[in-house]
Amino acid sequence: MKDKLGDLSRINRIIKTLALVNSTDDFCQHPQVVNGFSELMGEGFGEGDGIGARSALAANTLPGNIAAKIELIIELKE
Repeated sequence: MKDKLGDLSRINRIIKTLALVNSTDDFCQHPQVVNGFSELMGEGFGEGDGIGARSALAANTLPGNIAAKIELIIELKE
């Protein structure tokens, strides 16, 4: 995000997080995996502004065999 925004202080709040978690068919704890990301954002931006709505989905494969892909919808300060 910093590369695109130039400065993370431009972020007012995180509105929504969508996470795709690379996992096997029998793994069903995707939300717990994403909790770590949400906790980090809460520490960085404050619990009220750093943790928005969240969705976590399983994926059998992700590009480059990455562990997770996270997409954010954020609100910027004016």
